[in-house]
Amino acid sequence: GTARNQLKALQRKLSLNSKEQLLLLYAGFIHSLNPLVEEDDEFEHTCANLYCDEQGRMIAWEEHGDPKGQPVLCFHALEGPLVTAKVDHAARAAGLRIIAPWRPFHGDTTGEQQGPLSPVLFADRLIDFLDHLSIERCVALGTQAGAPFLAAFAQRHPDRLYQAIAAGPFLPIVAPEDYRFLTTRQRVHFRIARVAPAFARVYMRAMLASMGTGEFHTFVEDYYDSCSRESAVVQSPQVVRNFRKAASYVLPRGKMGPGDTMINWSAQWGGFLEGMRKPLILLVGEEDANPPPEFARLSAERFGLKAPQI
Repeated sequence: GTARNQLKALQRKLSLNSKEQLLLLYAGFIHSLNPLVEEDDEFEHTCANLYCDEQGRMIAWEEHGDPKGQPVLCFHALEGPLVTAKVDHAARAAGLRIIAPWRPFHGDTTGEQQGPLSPVLFADRLIDFLDHLSIERCVALGTQAGAPFLAAFAQRHPDRLYQAIAAGPFLPIVAPEDYRFLTTRQRVHFRIARVAPAFARVYMRAMLASMGTGEFHTFVEDYYDSCSRESAVVQSPQVVRNFRKAASYVLPRGKMGPGDTMINWSAQWGGFLEGMRKPLILLVGEEDANPPPEFARLSAERFGLKAPQI
């Protein structure tokens, strides 16, 4: 009887209709909760760049491309700010210096508060960080789950930007009908995060662990049902290696970072997109699922942004 009552409580909190759905959700990620198994230190990562402000708060960051190039402040996806050699070479050839801070609660970057204020607090901390790097102005680039942090920074500190670009960003779900634009897995993410935030943290920890074991593609394969190129990329050796290195850096320090990521991308963060003094440019692929072009156009109209470049 106790077990039955607990199962019913879980179904209610997760908005699931049956024990079968609960079992499928559990089975979808429980394998990835196993600890990382390191055959050697190939997948270990140590961040060489650390900044500590006057209040003792840390920001860890990665750099790619041309060290003397034009600065690009990068707000990374869930998978972290590590890039392949191909991306690094392309940035170098274009004369770009990619500066990619790890988000709050990721690795050595400290956080102050989880939830809707996290992007705002981090945006304000980045001003001293840019001053530390002697960067007066830069281009800001964000993708997927980095979009709320990009938007918060662009809204609060437009004087530090030449331009803000969101490439394949997650966009805020405002109305119930917006869910039709999401993939099956995205709808699961949003529902869990909005209904049961505590479980969301476990769920995101599981996703990160799947990166650490090299099985991330199985965790997100329903993201890319109709996107064969993206599916191939997340299974390519260099990308898998970077995923595993990112997980090895983040997971030992706790699961607050992934939890904060999920809470923020699934929140209604559209307020960050309103009243921007610097126009936010949306770049979306024709076959993009994160977000599809139709939803990018709707969001641009909704928040007074320029029409997305498809």
